[in-house]
Amino acid sequence: MSDAAPFDGPARGGSWKLRGLLLAMVVVVTALTLWRWIATTRLPESVVAGGPPTHVRLVPGRIPGSFELLWTTAEERPDQKVWLKSSPDGPGFVVEGVEQKPFPDPAGSGLVAWRSRVVFPPDDPDSWWFEGEDDHWLEIVWGAVQSRAYRFRTFPSLGEPVTLLAGGDSLDELGPRRRMNDFIREQVEADPAILAFLHGGDFVRHGERLDEWLDWLEDWDRTTTTDGRLLPIVPARGNHEATGPLFDFVFGRPGTTAGAWYERSIGPSLSVVTLDSNRPVQGEQLDWLRATLEASRARRWTIVQYHFELWPAIRPRQERAPDWIQAFEEFGVDLAIECNGHCVKRTVPILRGERDPEGLVYIGEGGLGAKQRTPEPERWWLQAPGFAANAAHVWKLRFAAESVDLEVLSPDSGLESTAARGSAPRRP
Repeated sequence: MSDAAPFDGPARGGSWKLRGLLLAMVVVVTALTLWRWIATTRLPESVVAGGPPTHVRLVPGRIPGSFELLWTTAEERPDQKVWLKSSPDGPGFVVEGVEQKPFPDPAGSGLVAWRSRVVFPPDDPDSWWFEGEDDHWLEIVWGAVQSRAYRFRTFPSLGEPVTLLAGGDSLDELGPRRRMNDFIREQVEADPAILAFLHGGDFVRHGERLDEWLDWLEDWDRTTTTDGRLLPIVPARGNHEATGPLFDFVFGRPGTTAGAWYERSIGPSLSVVTLDSNRPVQGEQLDWLRATLEASRARRWTIVQYHFELWPAIRPRQERAPDWIQAFEEFGVDLAIECNGHCVKRTVPILRGERDPEGLVYIGEGGLGAKQRTPEPERWWLQAPGFAANAAHVWKLRFAAESVDLEVLSPDSGLESTAARGSAPRRP
């Protein structure tokens, strides 16, 4: 008896229907994968061959009062120059010596883009335009191609208040991230006293993907005000960019070859110490921290920022870095800024593991686009005047003579004003 014809009988028909369904699923998955690959391996809209430079950003430099200026182009552009001016149409001078390198692409996306970098003032920190807390302008020029006019503010003289924004955890939820960057721009436009942004890490989801970093830079452009004012950024490494070359490349290697720990001065009265919580706490980083905090005693204010939370509002508390805490307390650190938890919190003053009016206040924990989690406000270190909540947010910090005013700014409703505002005294 011969076998039935291939299309005879319900069993065979069902088998072919199943095969057809599986084939359709394969086609759909392949199409979606191809679409996602195309979408994520495309240069951002602003990176155009022959177009104006984009992703223009400022990072405070190693020499107090200096800046690193960085930007992106689609191709190599020799002989670029930067014009620095005291007014949009006033006198100025040219900064040459622009360094240009292609972005590393460790994940093999196939994207090609170039980063340009220049430090100013190049050798003269006492240049006339660098004195006082004033607005200045810059333009990037390459032949007939010229950027828009950008503004920036130099840092204040001794005795003047300093106002900063702080936050972290941007990651890759593009809608919430862009919403928060727009919100940051609105704060800077509303308060010209804001001088810089302290970013506590987790800029992207995958720290070795060039496409994600270029998208982050594209979105960070939204923090530039409508009249071109740049907000300098002081970055810390998060766990999502714990490895790979792109963090250092995007921000001009603010730390050392051993890790992303470094100190920056925001004027002569404030020292911002950035730590790398992805690297060993003890050893080289701890030695550097203690020496840096000792040297910063001459400043009116010293604050620290890092990614992993030491007094968490969500995760179980671990003795993650007791040597850091001991150094903070020994050398009189005035404020600690943490991220990673994806919520908003402020602790009570803490000293030697207990609530103490002479202790250190810790704030955090990252709300620049990452999905917010539900904290546990019943923990003793979050009792009033501390608090914890679920809200996208940035912190606004205003350093005066003897105290720092702390304010949570959020586009979300629900934060009580009594919790969202507070202060921390200057520690002895």
